[in-house]
Amino acid sequence: MNTDTTTPNVDAAEIAKFEALASRWWDRAGDFRPLHQMNPLRANYIDARSPVAGRRVLDVGCGGGILSEALAQRGATVTGIDMGEAPLAVARLHLLESGLEIDYRHTSAEALAEECPGGFDIVTCLEVLEHVPDPGSLVRACARLVRPGGDVYFATINRNPKSYAFAILGAEHILKLLPKGTHDYARFIRPSELAAWTRQAGLQTEDISGMLYNPLTQAFSIGPRRRRELPRARAQARLMARAARPRLRAVLFDLDGTLLDTAPDFVTAVNLLRAEHGREPLPGEPIRRTVSHGARALVRLAFGIGEEDPAFEPLRQRLLALYEAHLLVDTVPFPGIAELLRALAARGIRWGVVTNKPNYLAEPLLARAHLEPPADVLVCPDHVSRTKPDPEPLLLACARLGCTVREAVYVGDHARDIQAGRNAGMRTIAATYGYLEPDEAVTQWQADYHADSVPAIAHILFTHFLST
Repeated sequence: MNTDTTTPNVDAAEIAKFEALASRWWDRAGDFRPLHQMNPLRANYIDARSPVAGRRVLDVGCGGGILSEALAQRGATVTGIDMGEAPLAVARLHLLESGLEIDYRHTSAEALAEECPGGFDIVTCLEVLEHVPDPGSLVRACARLVRPGGDVYFATINRNPKSYAFAILGAEHILKLLPKGTHDYARFIRPSELAAWTRQAGLQTEDISGMLYNPLTQAFSIGPRRRRELPRARAQARLMARAARPRLRAVLFDLDGTLLDTAPDFVTAVNLLRAEHGREPLPGEPIRRTVSHGARALVRLAFGIGEEDPAFEPLRQRLLALYEAHLLVDTVPFPGIAELLRALAARGIRWGVVTNKPNYLAEPLLARAHLEPPADVLVCPDHVSRTKPDPEPLLLACARLGCTVREAVYVGDHARDIQAGRNAGMRTIAATYGYLEPDEAVTQWQADYHADSVPAIAHILFTHFLST
């Protein structure tokens, strides 16, 4: 467990600020009176949309445990985490008074996400985003912590003139509801920013509603519930948001170098073509590394000529003819593919192939590979107007499978595969066991995950996307 407060996404000054106030967490008339006033409303908002009884709930930035206890009282199994030791000590001490059972831990969301990804049914992160250096990182950690199909709740302060007037001038300077310096206006968060972070984290925003405060009645309220209530929320000082982690419904694979090891048959075809032109065979390894770049790259490798050469296109066509004649002679699925496909089928997850290989080669190749269950979809350049890295092939595959891009993962061994996935808004896994150059800068592809084997892909899928 990480208890290091030098974690990049921790602001030591913010931690110190709340450490100094720790003894006042449960003083309902003191510095935390607004939190106590909001707490029933926030707990009701969460419980009405995601009933917490019997559910595993994580309260990120739990402080002295105000929300944690409210959710535990409703029957949730609650874990509360915070980077402040003093607030956690107060939270644990208050359990002696309330008689509740809550697991309080001194750790960050990012560290806990590494320890138990997908470990919670519901994750709450209320009034925390505006106190960390990198809110997007915290949103991503929350997304990793919730199980597929679970919900994440955020509450934060909007960055607009109204929030400055109410949260800083009003609450801190005029009404004295909060100590001066509690908030930094520059760190307040617009609804559009929160929606973007949740989307980038693979979450689906279900609702963003404004929270209002009436200084006359000293009561908080949340605007009428409307799906994705962004226009109304933009005008409010405080925000309550619900985001869901979609269930995984489909896994899409690139073909060559990801699903099937087709390189041996390409080595044969390339060297047969060289033999026809009186050339010695090339070693297999450079051919293998070039397969994912396509037939044009193989011709350039085999004959050292460019596409402007009159001989180039006839050589390319002959290479493809030789390859077609030797299709699946030595091609095999990568080790572990058969087991992975069976495991996905057992969980009701469909699978398919999105490739830049032409259909006349890809379709018989898949048919003769006898993979079980067979692919639910195959998308080739013949089926689209733009190929990878354009997202069109992946979008078509999802449409044919009847799922959204948020409900699918794409696995590929080339930068264009990962770029296509990112362009589509799909989560991606880089298959680093594929046909890569020795100096390939795979980290620059910006894939969500990296796998050096098919079992590693299975581990990622069943840990991060199919955990229960």
